[in-house]
Amino acid sequence: MTAEHDRNLILNLHCLAGTNPTLERRLRLPVLGGHLAFDEEGVPRYLLHSSWHEFRVADQDLAGSVATAGRDDNFFLFGIGQGEQLRHLMDTVPGARFLVWERDPFLLREALRLHDYSEALLAGRLRLQLGVDLLDGLRAGLPERVVLHPFFSRVYTIELGLLGGPLPEQFVALGLGGLFVDDLAHCLRKEGYGVMPLDFVNWSAEELDYSMLRLAPEFLACINYTHGLAQFAERHKRDLLCWEIDPNLEPPPENPGKTRRTKIFTYRRKNVSLYRQAGFEHVHHLPLASNTEKRHPVILQGEDRRRYQVPLAFVGASMVAEAGRYRHRFVALYTSWHPEGKSVTANCEERVQKILDLQLQEPDRYLLPQLYDEEFADFKKSAVARSAREDPLKLLAQVAAAERRLAYVAGLGPLGMHVWGDQEWQRTEEHGARYMGYAGHHRELTKIYCGAEVNVDIGRLYQLDIVTMRVFDVLACGGFLIAEYSDELGSLFDIGNEIETYRSFEELSAKVFYYQQRPEQRLKIAQRGLEAVRQRHDFRQRLQHMLRFLGKPSMTP
Repeated sequence: MTAEHDRNLILNLHCLAGTNPTLERRLRLPVLGGHLAFDEEGVPRYLLHSSWHEFRVADQDLAGSVATAGRDDNFFLFGIGQGEQLRHLMDTVPGARFLVWERDPFLLREALRLHDYSEALLAGRLRLQLGVDLLDGLRAGLPERVVLHPFFSRVYTIELGLLGGPLPEQFVALGLGGLFVDDLAHCLRKEGYGVMPLDFVNWSAEELDYSMLRLAPEFLACINYTHGLAQFAERHKRDLLCWEIDPNLEPPPENPGKTRRTKIFTYRRKNVSLYRQAGFEHVHHLPLASNTEKRHPVILQGEDRRRYQVPLAFVGASMVAEAGRYRHRFVALYTSWHPEGKSVTANCEERVQKILDLQLQEPDRYLLPQLYDEEFADFKKSAVARSAREDPLKLLAQVAAAERRLAYVAGLGPLGMHVWGDQEWQRTEEHGARYMGYAGHHRELTKIYCGAEVNVDIGRLYQLDIVTMRVFDVLACGGFLIAEYSDELGSLFDIGNEIETYRSFEELSAKVFYYQQRPEQRLKIAQRGLEAVRQRHDFRQRLQHMLRFLGKPSMTP
C-alpha cells in the first residue's frame, strides 16, 4: 500500500469517528487478513473453501449498477469489496446517498484505505454498516435501490437471505468456516430461525462480543469445534450446538472450563470418549447426512451429459500436497526432539518411508499405529509425556491415507475412472484414469454423482470406521455407490439393497466391473439408496435431533 492509501484510511477513520464512533473503534481492532491476497498483477483474490477467487468488479458490472439511476436515488450496497463499485456510483450519481453494508471488518478497512470517502462521510451522504449492523438497516427499511456486489453477494448468501422478507423473531449466531455452514444455515431457517454469521477465527474478541450483545441470539451453532467456543458460550450465557463433521489433526482442547452449555455432536463414535476425557460434559455421536434440497437427481442434457455421464467416478482431495507438508512436519518434530538434531534427518526419513511402504502393502488394514510403535517407540513416549498438541502418528496417517487413495484411483484407471479434485490427480492418468479438474461443490457435484454409472467412496485410511458425507450425497442424488465396508455403514444402510460395499481393492475392482455390466440392477439399488437418505438421513432431520438436546423445538409446523 502507498502513503496515499494510508492517508485515505486516516482521513476516513477520522471522519467516521465524528459520525459513527462505535464503528470507528471497531475498525481499529486487530483482525486477521490471511483470506485476502493479491497476485503479481495486483488483482485481489479471496480465499473461499481452500480456493482463491478473483473479486475485482468488471467494467460491465460497474456500468450496470448505475444504468437507470437518478440523481436523488438512495442506494443500499450489499458488500463493499475493494470499494470500486461504491466509488463509481458516487462519481456517476453525485446527488445520491449511500448505505453500505459489509460482513468483513478487514475488507471494509481495506476499502477505506484504497478510497477517500471523507467528504461523503462528513456530509452524511455515505453511511457504513458492519456485520450485525445489517439488522439495524433492515429494521429501519432499506433504500429502494439495492446493488449487490457481483462476487460477495455469492459469498454472503446467509445475510442475503435476510433481505427478502420480514425478520424472524429469534436468531442463531452461526460460526463461519467449512463447506456445510450454508447447509446448516438453510436448515435453521427452515426451523424458523434467523441466522447471522460470526467469524470466530478472523474477527477480534471485541467484535465477537459486540455482535453477541447486539444480536442477542437464541443460541450459538457451528460446524466443527473452534478452541475457546465453550468459554465464549458460557460468558455470553448461550447454549452452543456444535456438529463435528471433519477429521482434526489436533486432539480436543483439554480443560475447556465450564461446558454445561456446550453440546457436541460428532460424526465419529471414537471421538465421543476423546471429548469427554478432555472435559466436555455433553458429547453425542451423530452420523453425517445430506441436504436433500440441494442434493437430488437431475437429468443431464447436452454438454453436461457428455462431460458427466462417465463409467466410473470419484470426487475428492488427493491429499498429496498436504501429505508432503505433514511428512516434513513429522521429520521436523523428530529432529527437534532427538539429541543429535538435524544430523538424524536422513535416518528418520528412511524409517518413515519403511513404515509407509509396509502400510501401502496392506492397504485394507490400518497397520500404521503398530508400525509407528515399533519404529519410533521412544519418540512416541516423549510426545505423550509432553502432551504434544500435534500427534506425530496423525501426521503420518495423513501421508499414508494420501498414498492409498492415489493407488486406488490409479488402479481403477483401466475401468474408466474419472476423477475430480486437485491437480495432483494428474499422476493417475498414466495408469488410465482421466483427470477432470476441480469440482464445484454445489451444482457440479450433483451432476457428477447423477451422471456416473458407478461412484466409488475411498475413505481416509485412519478413519475407515465412519460413513463419509460423500456416501449420503451420492445416494441423495440417486447415484449408484460402492463404498468401503464398516459396521457403521451397516448400521445406517441395508448393504446390498441400498448400497454396495467392498473390503479390499480386489473386491472393489471386481464389483465395479460387475455392476458396469448390469445397469438395471444398479438403478434399483440406487433408487432404494435415494429413498433411504430421504427418509432417514436428511440434514434437517439431524438438526431437529440436535435441537431437541438443546430444548429448542422447531418453530415451524
